[in-house]
Amino acid sequence: MAKKSKETNLPLILALVFFILTTLAFGVMWYMGLAEQEKLAADKKKATDDVAPKNAQKEDAERMLLLYKVYLGIAEETDRNTIKTEAKANDKYAAELEKLNAALAKGLGKEKYDDLPDTFKFWKAITVADGNKVPETGLVQRYAEITGKEAVYTNVDKVVKTYEGQIENMKTAIGNLVAAKTNFDTKAGDLAKEKEDVAKNTAKGIDMRTADFDKIVKERNDEIAGLKELVSITLPNKIKKLEVDLKQAREDLARETASKAKADRETFAYDEPQGKVLKRRPDGTIEINLGSAVGVRPGLTFSVFPPDYPQKGPKSRMFTHFKSNGRGGFVEETDMEPQPKAKIEVFKVETENLSLARIIDEPNPIRDGATVGDLLYNTAWRKGVGDHVALVGIFDINGDGIDDIETVVKDLTKMGITVDAYYDLRTRAWVGQVTERTRYIVEGRRLLIPEGDTKRPQKEKLNVAIANASGIASQKGSTQITYRDFFARMGYRYRDGNEDSNNKASAPAIMYLK
Repeated sequence: MAKKSKETNLPLILALVFFILTTLAFGVMWYMGLAEQEKLAADKKKATDDVAPKNAQKEDAERMLLLYKVYLGIAEETDRNTIKTEAKANDKYAAELEKLNAALAKGLGKEKYDDLPDTFKFWKAITVADGNKVPETGLVQRYAEITGKEAVYTNVDKVVKTYEGQIENMKTAIGNLVAAKTNFDTKAGDLAKEKEDVAKNTAKGIDMRTADFDKIVKERNDEIAGLKELVSITLPNKIKKLEVDLKQAREDLARETASKAKADRETFAYDEPQGKVLKRRPDGTIEINLGSAVGVRPGLTFSVFPPDYPQKGPKSRMFTHFKSNGRGGFVEETDMEPQPKAKIEVFKVETENLSLARIIDEPNPIRDGATVGDLLYNTAWRKGVGDHVALVGIFDINGDGIDDIETVVKDLTKMGITVDAYYDLRTRAWVGQVTERTRYIVEGRRLLIPEGDTKRPQKEKLNVAIANASGIASQKGSTQITYRDFFARMGYRYRDGNEDSNNKASAPAIMYLK
């Protein structure tokens, strides 16, 4: 019976052993799973912690790249603005700039930035006091300034190298003489006396050649010293004289330009067409044959005229309109200036010879709209070169009773036209300076003063101030032109207000007049 009891308990024992082993295996697997999850979480946290400083390093590197681009002179306007906005005195940008200047000074054989030639003193430090001024030119432009001088230095180096080559040839000749003497000694074993005589003669020849060589070396050294004096003293003096002559030539040119501008005062008209319409897209946008190659930029405007306009002349675009006479009838009125088919504004530069423009004004799009082959005019812009202008008077370009002269300045600058100065009506002073390069004095509106106006004395003073400012500016030889003529000839969009809005626009300036 005892033996049978043991056999009966055997399955139970086996089941218990299997349960224990299964439990242990499950526990080991569960533990290993938890360990793996903890490892994954730790790896993820480590990767996240590693990415943050690397991202910060990447951003620092990108900002430092902007600093290097500005220093080299290849930065865009946005790059300079970024440095100007973000850089501060004594920060990493300022420290990096100091390193660059120190490296430049060392490369040019100077101890510090202040010892550099004036040509390379273009960006000393980043300081908040001066508004973080960022130079518009860098090492590339400085190199271009001294290209002429480098040509002289290159010629001097060529002469020096020629002399050095002659010296090397003489050294080779002496070496050949020494080799000949050695060879002679080897072959003259039995001819001692003759060998001695020959050796003496050879040595004498060597001495003579050596003396000649020393003499030539001295002569060449003297010539090199003379060339160094030429480079360090004579040439800088000649260059200084040439700079004085160049300044005088520029002044003479300025006077001639001013004289020509005076002679052309009465001949102002539309310039030659600057481009033409290539295509009118279904959405109404215009393709023109001008692009980045000639400096086209978004915001530039043009007046659109038909292709036969140069032959037919301005009168072909002067139309007769019917205008109310205020008594229920109409009177005919003829345009005083040629009327373009449309006015367009560039909004995207596609390629070197293609830009897209939107129509900002098109009086008769069905019968007289802009189309393929039409010509583009802008009297103040000629293929990459914008004219210099000055503004004087009241410029309310949208009829809202507010003087928009500062808006006009921004719009013209955006097109690439330089506004040398504008007349501030409140301070009655020029902002900027009219020079001999100023081609046009663009005159805004003045005030029409009715009888009985309580502000008549102040308004008369304002009109006198505008007239005086325009007269002083015209003494520089600039051509005077009304804003209507100027804006029409360049395709600039504006809307004239009435006398009431014109008076409102002048109100801030009148407040300062007694």
